[in-house]
Amino acid sequence: MREVDCNFDGIVPEPVGGAHRNWEETAAALRQALRDHLWELKGKTPEQLLSARYEKLPLHLYPLPRWGRGQGEGP
Repeated sequence: MREVDCNFDGIVPEPVGGAHRNWEETAAALRQALRDHLWELKGKTPEQLLSARYEKLPLHLYPLPRWGRGQGEGP
């Protein structure tokens, strides 16, 4: 992912043989990863979440709204 200038938070390990061979274990691993990441985000304000998103993602992959950053809720 680094070659395309993109960041990621982590990799969810697949069960032995691949995710397609053990759906239950795959779902449990995804569930745990989502819970872990959502727990980290729980205490943040919407402004903090947006700021972190803009810092993390390249703008060409996540364009700004037409009204720009920090200029209110909408056009």
